[in-house]
Amino acid sequence: FALRSVLIDQTKLNLAQTAEDFKNNAIEASTFGFSGEEPVTLVLSNRATLDHWAAGHQYIQIDTVDGQVLGKSSNLGGFTIPPWKAGDAVYDDLHVGGERPGTMLVLSRVLVDSTQRPIAVIHVGERLDTLDQVLARARNVLIGVAIGAMIAVLIASYFVAASAIDPIERLTAA
Repeated sequence: FALRSVLIDQTKLNLAQTAEDFKNNAIEASTFGFSGEEPVTLVLSNRATLDHWAAGHQYIQIDTVDGQVLGKSSNLGGFTIPPWKAGDAVYDDLHVGGERPGTMLVLSRVLVDSTQRPIAVIHVGERLDTLDQVLARARNVLIGVAIGAMIAVLIASYFVAASAIDPIERLTAA
């Protein structure tokens, strides 16, 4: 349970870093006019931009403040992260169906423009399948080590007991 907690915390840090980097990119685009004549939300919701920020194990979706999907990274496929509403938890566990069912941890952040007006909501998600596989391997290793340790203790106990009983048997025989 402690290892799972540590791995979940690491996943949350990774999601927060990706969201923060994306947010800083959005601020730069709106502040310095990188978006040209297009609204910054249109530039940020571009699939190529979202794919740039999404890693192989992370997923990104950008929504309007009202919850309408503006764009999502191509690795999300047909899955759409549900809209975030004010008051919802920042992190959410989503149960993913489809071809590869599992659980995804999603961080939702509101992006604001230079006047602190909300312009979009970014969702950064990571599937927890890899984490579950690491935990399963760690559990198997720990079980193997525990069984090996018990066998070693039993063998050592037998020899210690035998060496302790041997003088008593000789004394009894004498």
